[in-house]
Amino acid sequence: MKKRILFIGDSITESGRDYNDESSLGTGYVKMLYDEFLKYNYIVLNKGIGGNKILDLKNRIEKECISFKPDIVSIMIGINDVWHCMNSGSYDIDIEMKRFENLYRDMLSSLRNLNIENIILIEPFVLSYPEDRKFWLNDLDRRRCIIKNLADEYNCLFVSVHNKINEVSLINGVKKYSEDGVHPTIYGHTVIANQLLPVIKNM
Repeated sequence: MKKRILFIGDSITESGRDYNDESSLGTGYVKMLYDEFLKYNYIVLNKGIGGNKILDLKNRIEKECISFKPDIVSIMIGINDVWHCMNSGSYDIDIEMKRFENLYRDMLSSLRNLNIENIILIEPFVLSYPEDRKFWLNDLDRRRCIIKNLADEYNCLFVSVHNKINEVSLINGVKKYSEDGVHPTIYGHTVIANQLLPVIKNM
């Protein structure tokens, strides 16, 4: 019997999926994983929504899970929270990190209350182009740390993306992997898929 896996997050997960077609997987890492591996063992649902931040996801994830009844939930969220704060001009980073952590924890608690045992947390990432993206790193690194700690606390599987995609971008050029430092090209999505694939295979 095929397992059911829900991929949920923001535009990186969405990757052009058709909101009016539940079978649409977009053109990014979800579709790549499905085509190469998941179609043999999984029923897949992509519920990425462009622009979503942690609050948006926390408010809708329970409904999506009740509807789909996934065996595995894969979550990638956080870069829009970084982007929003960077564009706000100024903010109290300690207060913001506590808010982010509390919302993320509430979201994971709701999944555990639904008896969802298999949860994958994919960290957000940013690349070094345009130049101002480098100023995002302090904020981003703190969120990555929060997500890693929550993965340990809730016994979730954690997938690291930031270091790997930055490593290959230094070799092959940043623009090969993202035109704006946030949204992956097909090569950027391939990095995410390759980081995620062994985790799913071992579940």
